Amino acid sequence: MLGSAGMFNSGTNLVTRLMKENCVIPERFNKYAPDGSKEDYGIRWQCPWGKHTPANFKNNHTAPKNEEIIKDHCLPIVTVRNPFDWMVSMCNIPYTARWPHHRICPHLVEMSSNGKKVPVGVKVKLAEQWLNFDSLADLWNEFYAQYYRDFEYPYLI
Repeated sequence: MLGSAGMFNSGTNLVTRLMKENCVIPERFNKYAPDGSKEDYGIRWQCPWGKHTPANFKNNHTAPKNEEIIKDHCLPIVTVRNPFDWMVSMCNIPYTARWPHHRICPHLVEMSSNGKKVPVGVKVKLAEQWLNFDSLADLWNEFYAQYYRDFEYPYLI
């Protein structure tokens, strides 16, 4: 089966819609047709570990209503948006990300008391827990690095 994965504001809903309109997994279609849903046919709106959940949570987090899904049977279709446009979108709709960005956005660095530039930290709720990142850019880098650097399973990015 196929499942959508990616950060908030990256286009995961669009990719899911395109997959559901254009992809068929013949074995699942033959098993559930003609009355099955796209989810029955194997085109899922999220990976079983969660659509916006970091890849390293695959084995220790399960999204609600995905308890019966075998995670290794899902190919993540990872949506990536270029970091600049993604940060601008996060300024407008930050979802669960929290950082001081009301006057300046994306507000990646600030001056410390000794006059040096330091990153502006971000905390974000992913997989029902708050995670800390050095900056909004660090959040983007770490989320996607867990797929291209660390993920030991097949994926499409």
